[in-house]
Amino acid sequence: MGRRRSKRITIHSPDLLFLDVQMPEMDGFAVLQSLPADSLPAIVFVTAYDEYAFKAFEVNAVDYLLKPLEPERFQAALQRVRERLDRPGNGGSRTGAARVVGPASGGTAGTGAHRGSGR
Repeated sequence: MGRRRSKRITIHSPDLLFLDVQMPEMDGFAVLQSLPADSLPAIVFVTAYDEYAFKAFEVNAVDYLLKPLEPERFQAALQRVRERLDRPGNGGSRTGAARVVGPASGGTAGTGAHRGSGR
């Protein structure tokens, strides 16, 4: 499962990944290590473990959310992702970032946008 997950991420090249610290077979950090460093998507860790926050930011995570999620905190993380994707040189555009994370005012997150896919 872990290797298939990494392969799918590489094939689909998403703009954004939500990862847990503890997952079957490969934890979120191992998933990141298995991906090409030059094409990492924006990362938001979503986990019940606060002790890994420092490590998450060492690997350039955009945000670190603790479960149970609070809607306001989730929206703040999505705004950070939008800002990261909208920066020049990140491969994102305002339209692309909006497709990935949904509307800025209380919308739900989209899951089908991929870099360069035109979806």
